[in-house]
Amino acid sequence: MDKPKTRLDTRKHRKQLRDIGSLRRSNLPEKVKNRLRIISWYGRRKVEDICRFFEISKSWFYRLLHTFLNEGLRGLMKRAGRPRGSTIPDLFAKEIKRVREANPRIGSRRIKWLLQVASHHSTVHRLLRGLGLVRMRPYRRRVWKRFRAEYPNKRWQTDVTETLLDGRSLYKITLVDDHSNYRLASRLSWDATGPTAAGVLEDAVGEYGPPEELLSDNGAQFRGRKGGETVEVGGLCRRYGIRQVYASPNHPQTIGKAEHAHRDDKMEFFDLVEFESVEEGQRKLGLFDVWQNGCPNRGLKGRSPAEVYGRPISHGENAEAFYLLYLGEAPPQGLFG
Repeated sequence: MDKPKTRLDTRKHRKQLRDIGSLRRSNLPEKVKNRLRIISWYGRRKVEDICRFFEISKSWFYRLLHTFLNEGLRGLMKRAGRPRGSTIPDLFAKEIKRVREANPRIGSRRIKWLLQVASHHSTVHRLLRGLGLVRMRPYRRRVWKRFRAEYPNKRWQTDVTETLLDGRSLYKITLVDDHSNYRLASRLSWDATGPTAAGVLEDAVGEYGPPEELLSDNGAQFRGRKGGETVEVGGLCRRYGIRQVYASPNHPQTIGKAEHAHRDDKMEFFDLVEFESVEEGQRKLGLFDVWQNGCPNRGLKGRSPAEVYGRPISHGENAEAFYLLYLGEAPPQGLFG
């Protein structure tokens, strides 16, 4: 609500507060006392300082002031005109809790889309906060200069990350389309040598066609010791007419989409999904790629990477991948209608 147009008579305001008497000795509800304390500072301090001290917004302060101007103490004692409980049905609320506990990284927007909740995503967020499933984090504003290829298969990004399985190093080789963030390939392997990386690239080329460029870091799998091409990956790129591009040393932001995919892998796959063998992990990683490719992406204006790349994934297939991956069961069909 905007600032009230009626100018407040501070003398009359003080007289009204004196008529109410001492707040400490009054029998008024504590909520009303707090509201009167906030109003009593009007005219003695700036509104910005009052709102900062009481940790309230300006719109709520002016709404409170407007109510006191027109209705007096009776207006401050009014109860809410509608119930304060969530408007989400209990069936959806229970499923939202299950989904969030299975994957704490999934946000209110993705939950709303996954469960097809009719309510706004902010309502889902309030429900999660009421359930104690939201961890408050300090806001950090980051300004990046973003780059994106003009069309699909213009440029692919590739990178390698490492995790542990039974005390041994397990590697994951990733291929991501630079235009759509679409995960083209995710391969688990006990090694990350040139032949293994070349095999992943060749499989992806066979399924999606060759890209114009391949962007990577300066790892030994992709670049020779003296800056030239490698026999495996470099020879494969030369055969398909792919131009190899390398990131600057110590600058992982150049392959930011692949690095971001690895961050999602760590937080939403390796930290949450259990597997005992490479074969089991590869099968579950395939479900994870379906889930990531089919989810709406805010960076893509609400579209999914699969839709932008040109291989859309249905909502049913995406929901099935999520439930099988995180809950080990098929999605509840009755919930989606």
